[in-house]
Amino acid sequence: MFINYCDSEYPGNPHFPACFESLLLVLADKSDQPGILLETINKSEVDIQSVARLILLLLKKSENNEEWVKAARLYYRENRAIARDLLEYYFRTDNASFLATARELFPTNKREWSEFLQYYLVPENDRDLFVQVFRELTACHSSLEYYHKIKKLLTTVEYEQLLSQVGSNKPFIVSLLAEEKRYDEIKRLVEKYPSDWEYLAMIEPILTIFPAFCFENIRSRVSKTLANERGRPIYEKIASWLKIMKTIPGFDAEKQNIIHITYNHKPNLPALRDEMRNAGLI
Repeated sequence: MFINYCDSEYPGNPHFPACFESLLLVLADKSDQPGILLETINKSEVDIQSVARLILLLLKKSENNEEWVKAARLYYRENRAIARDLLEYYFRTDNASFLATARELFPTNKREWSEFLQYYLVPENDRDLFVQVFRELTACHSSLEYYHKIKKLLTTVEYEQLLSQVGSNKPFIVSLLAEEKRYDEIKRLVEKYPSDWEYLAMIEPILTIFPAFCFENIRSRVSKTLANERGRPIYEKIASWLKIMKTIPGFDAEKQNIIHITYNHKPNLPALRDEMRNAGLI
């Protein structure tokens, strides 16, 4: 009835049924006459591509796997839902076709396909695709959990590509560098971006590696900030820097002296004192 309505009321508009795709899928899934429905659609003026998911559902219910695969291969490039169904089918039945299709689709939308493919790939089957997918996930999610899956597989070039892919997320770049014990590069980042808002996350991994450098760097940062900036958010940051400075090995007298001088800053800064007390420095 619906298809006949489309043909009579919307001639020349073969895409109209696609607006009702969700409803049609539910109805078709409940039908025990998929063959009759397929025949009705094929005889109509409806553009088959606009209801491709409906066609595939009916073919599946007809248990016609050969025709289902044929139809899926016609439409998977334009319809991501069909592409996912086709990949899942190949994963169960044809590993070579699964990998070939995954390699084709991944570059078209790396972020979306990496989310899907992560559950289906193992490095033994396709090392390069596995690395590309989890490198994308590592960068998108800023996640060391994803990085650990490819850590031992990455070449030097691929690792550098990952660092570039992460972009301006300096705390995560520092996390990746710390994973590889590339502490000199972290130190250079701290030196290059002394006023970065993520300063704390950048300097933390090297506190025990370069204690003298970190102590002097934090001392200088506190002094310059107090000389040029005001406001509770700034004081909260200063208190956090002083708190982490206390974890640096050695310099016990010097650390206490800096905390004392900062707390007793002239002119008096009550909000700074409050933030230092909140941080447990006093």
